[in-house]
Amino acid sequence: MINHDSPIDLVAVGQDGEVLLLDSKADNMRVNKGRNSPSRIYRLRSELQKKLGVRIAYVKADGTVSITKHHED
Repeated sequence: MINHDSPIDLVAVGQDGEVLLLDSKADNMRVNKGRNSPSRIYRLRSELQKKLGVRIAYVKADGTVSITKHHED
């Protein structure tokens, strides 16, 4: 059974021991009238995710991933 309420989807550990706690989201774009290019739909982290240091990993349709560096939400 998958728990869809978990604040963390993935734990990544680098060779140097750095640990990343990630919440994965589909990378969707919003097209606004009057704008020349679409803009990313940003997702907000929950209070628990902020406390734990979870970062959002946006996954594009082609499989590429970008991980955000969060400022205070």
